[in-house]
Amino acid sequence: MSLRFLAPPHYRLHRTFGTYRMGPGDRTLRLERGRLQAALHTPEGPASFEAEQGSDSIRVQLWGDGADWLRLHMEALLGLCDDPTGFSPRDPSFRSVWKRTLGIHLPTLPVLFPRLVQVVLLQLVTTGEGQRAWGRIVRDLGSLAPGPTGLRLPPRSVDIAGAPWVRYVADGVPHKQARTLVRCARTTAALEASGTWGGEEALQAVAALPGIGPWSVGYLRGTAMGDPDAVITGDFHLPHSAAWILAGRERGTDEEMLDLLEPYRGHRFRVIRALWASGIRAPRRGPKRGLRPLPGSPGRATPGRRSNPASPWLG
Repeated sequence: MSLRFLAPPHYRLHRTFGTYRMGPGDRTLRLERGRLQAALHTPEGPASFEAEQGSDSIRVQLWGDGADWLRLHMEALLGLCDDPTGFSPRDPSFRSVWKRTLGIHLPTLPVLFPRLVQVVLLQLVTTGEGQRAWGRIVRDLGSLAPGPTGLRLPPRSVDIAGAPWVRYVADGVPHKQARTLVRCARTTAALEASGTWGGEEALQAVAALPGIGPWSVGYLRGTAMGDPDAVITGDFHLPHSAAWILAGRERGTDEEMLDLLEPYRGHRFRVIRALWASGIRAPRRGPKRGLRPLPGSPGRATPGRRSNPASPWLG
């Protein structure tokens, strides 16, 4: 099945999805400059797609039993229903960042669960540990996606819910997050059985679960629901990045970050998204923290990054 969409002015596919790949080992999504491939489960079955940006349009190929269902959601999934044209940066320092990152749109994902799993895993100590756990879970519980992409489908909610939480400890998921993962999967499986695969109802249901706090909800609102005003509190790095870029201070708090974002109310997540994509970092203090060995494996920790779950370094 083939589709074609007109590309909005300045739209850039690779920038729009720059934070959506869970590291180099993520086999559910592949992103190259101007081309995106991804796989997912839909209410009508598995699907995969390839989107390629040309000079003035985006061409999409879809495969699998879920292709017809996914076709109806592709425009929003690609961020083409998001309109950033009314956003005008006020601060000169941020204006330059906005120009450097121009072309980012906010996707609305039609299926919430894969992003929810990633959010839980990215609560781990380092980004690399969350990426590693995702890769292992996809390897063990995912399956080959339809079509010629060679991708794997992410695990379904029933796949993760069907295993005891201790099974995920072997993938490097701490006990707390492993329990949260299974709770989220069971809740999502019940929602999907009733026909709810995404949207506000699904988000509110998982937001009420232990282990899903303001950071997780803010992250899901921004990166899965396409909310341009979502805010993320409780992140390790984001307040420092906001303070450094928007105010020239090396360190910041959540409260200070919210004050800096207040002039952009209505578009606060758009600002956050541009901060991630800018590549500008607040000066680091202290050594990098390594990846912890998997349970039962010998060896020392390997170099890694402290977790910034919503950062542009995920892919």
